[in-house]
Amino acid sequence: MRRFLPVAALLLIACDTTPEWPASADAWKQYDNELIGISLQYPEQCSVDDEGHRVLIRCDGAPIISIAWTTEAGAKKNGLWPGHDPVGPVQLGGRMGELYRYTHHDGPFGMQTTSFVVPHRDKLLALEFRTTPDQLGPVAQHVLDSFAFTRPSGDAP
Repeated sequence: MRRFLPVAALLLIACDTTPEWPASADAWKQYDNELIGISLQYPEQCSVDDEGHRVLIRCDGAPIISIAWTTEAGAKKNGLWPGHDPVGPVQLGGRMGELYRYTHHDGPFGMQTTSFVVPHRDKLLALEFRTTPDQLGPVAQHVLDSFAFTRPSGDAP
């Protein structure tokens, strides 16, 4: 029995809980965050958990999109992109930044993540997609294409 415990622990650590994305979206909702100064569209069947600086968009209860307006230290504390190497430059909402692909861990479970990180005001803005493929699917691509900053970079909240 004791020799099976390490194997069971390793299996739990290796669990990939990357959520399934909707194959398509018949209708879209608009999300606006005045504090951060952003907007985007998301599938109508999803819900939004808005904590101001941190937002999760969920489909069938699973987080498919994460928005974080934070410092690098805050992102590291929450297990986001810091500590991972960027895979290249990226543009988000007309701003240049870095693209990251990494596994985000919540406890022993991990979700594959594609993260678009750009400077925004005095912090960093990360738009993260919890998605398995290296390429965003059509629903995620629509969300990304709809993303916009609603206030200039230097404006206070």
